Amino acid sequence: WLCTTQPGLVCSEMQTAYTCGANRLWLVTIHDPKVAAYQLNLFMDMAWDIRTVTPTTVQLHLQNWLGVQFDKQVAARLIKPLITFYRLSGIRRPEFMGWNEAPKAGVNPIFSNENKVNNTDFSAEEFGNELERYLNDYDSLSLSVLKLEDVIPDNLKGSYFAMVEYPIMSSAAMATKILQAQEARHIGRIASFHHDREALEPAARSVMAYRKLKWLISVYNTINEQKWRGLMDMQPRNLPVFDAPLLPDTLSEKEIETYSHQKPITAAFENDKCIVRSGSDFLNGTRGWEELNMLGHSMNSVKIKKGGFITYQFNAEEGTAELRLALIPTHGRLGVPMALSVSIDDSEPDTLQITNALGTETWKQGVLRGQIIVKHGIQLSAGTHYWVVRALNEPIVIDQWMIDYNKDRRFYIFPQR
Repeated sequence: WLCTTQPGLVCSEMQTAYTCGANRLWLVTIHDPKVAAYQLNLFMDMAWDIRTVTPTTVQLHLQNWLGVQFDKQVAARLIKPLITFYRLSGIRRPEFMGWNEAPKAGVNPIFSNENKVNNTDFSAEEFGNELERYLNDYDSLSLSVLKLEDVIPDNLKGSYFAMVEYPIMSSAAMATKILQAQEARHIGRIASFHHDREALEPAARSVMAYRKLKWLISVYNTINEQKWRGLMDMQPRNLPVFDAPLLPDTLSEKEIETYSHQKPITAAFENDKCIVRSGSDFLNGTRGWEELNMLGHSMNSVKIKKGGFITYQFNAEEGTAELRLALIPTHGRLGVPMALSVSIDDSEPDTLQITNALGTETWKQGVLRGQIIVKHGIQLSAGTHYWVVRALNEPIVIDQWMIDYNKDRRFYIFPQR
């Protein structure tokens, strides 16, 4: 299928392993070395010499790798689209778009209720329609890599499709299939579905995205004289997330043709007075903090060592609000909850605990989302404020933080540009 693991995550985890004493032997599990070509290359380079790549040079490492695969000029033009791809797939991996869990060992996924496709947490109502904006970003990304194909030499076009176009366009199609089907289910009713243009348009786009996934897999398995025939599967492990979209009713071919060509909604960005920052956008901190690029929803996370703290500054309106802190899921000591403290201005620090041991619901949802969300109620006066976060018993990695005056808001993506 795909390898969407963010380079920053590979780099950060291997550096942590080395620092903690795992400096003689590393093991990596991959489904196919070609599909995970870059991540495997990064892993091997760090295994050979841990100093080769750091969390702040991993982007340059990716660009240099692209230069080897194509050339330096192409790599310079490709690096920005690849960064966008890892950001979008980091927000939600395409195989996790079903908003479900993998079936338990020994359970056929076809008969697992845990594994059925559910509605996502993406909202069409919040922040100027975050659902459509996510799809807009994927559409723009797909167009940019298609345009770059013109500068790829003919003898490398197959590799370009496999390494760049296929993962990006398949991820975009999966997101479109799932999210547009969700919109069709939300709007449409079985009795009136075939007379409801507003429901038929997202339904048709969802069906076309599913067909595009089939087409992309067919191309992958036949390019370069079928060199990679059979490498891509339309339905890995028979997981329902790869099924045809779940719609209020079956569309006719005429309906698909009529409604699939309608332009998708262009969603303008809104933050509704929320304050949102990347983890690395801080004022000051203790020695030992480390910036982690190409990691998290923000792609600019920061790691705080045990006992360390960092300070953020912001301007606020008066009111009751909620501080939401998005942490990268990391392993702590077995059975010991991760602890951190938060203080606003001169207030006494409040200690927050996160039970994130392997297998807990917090850990599972954190891995699916790519973030563990910690919430803390605060009272603000109008003006400039400072807040401090301290890692008490384990290092923590901050991806994003957000102050929202609507604590009951239901949404998925922190509204950050």
